Amino acid sequence: MKLSRRTDYALRAITYLAARTQNGPCSIAEVSGAENIPREFMAKVLKELCRLGFIKSKLGAKGGYVLRRPPNELSVLEVMEGLDGPMAINDCLTEPSLCGRTPGCQMHLLFQRVNDDIRDILGKATFADIAEAHCSAALKIIELKPKECG
Repeated sequence: MKLSRRTDYALRAITYLAARTQNGPCSIAEVSGAENIPREFMAKVLKELCRLGFIKSKLGAKGGYVLRRPPNELSVLEVMEGLDGPMAINDCLTEPSLCGRTPGCQMHLLFQRVNDDIRDILGKATFADIAEAHCSAALKIIELKPKECG
């Protein structure tokens, strides 16, 4: 499983908007500049996020983009799956018919457990947590001990 550039940029854009919910709408230029993402690519990403209902655009001189819901109600998993479909580390987890070994495959249970753990962590990670941008938020999400935080 590898994030596409589009998904990476989308997660960064939503995190940026989440950190600025009190500041009002953010322009494409502001988000792309702050995140060092090409403006044209950011425009496409924001348009897709609007289409999916994660953000909305506001017209006018003070217009731009804002989250459609509070950042504590929007998970990383929800956005990832909205963009890329069901998340799985192997095709057999979403389409068992693709693998003739699935019923007796020794790896399937391991893949399922790893996939479930990843989905659980990403499902608990809200953009409010991510926008806090410090170790304690990450610790809360994945339940690590402080000495393990890099």
